[in-house]
Amino acid sequence: MIFDSYEAFRASNFAARACILGSGPSGTTIARKLGAAGIPVVVLEAGSREFSDESQDFYRGATVGDPYFDL
Repeated sequence: MIFDSYEAFRASNFAARACILGSGPSGTTIARKLGAAGIPVVVLEAGSREFSDESQDFYRGATVGDPYFDL
């Protein structure tokens, strides 16, 4: 199931026992393993299904401390 809002998630009455932050390679792998073991899982992801400049603002980074290549 994909919920586009907190309100839709609450209305579903889905009760997760595990919460994964991010659907990158690690998050997806952990969620699949837990789901296969019968553990209800919710994966929280920033942004929506479509690319937007607004959601990309969350991913900005800066290099501090030791010099490194520009981001």
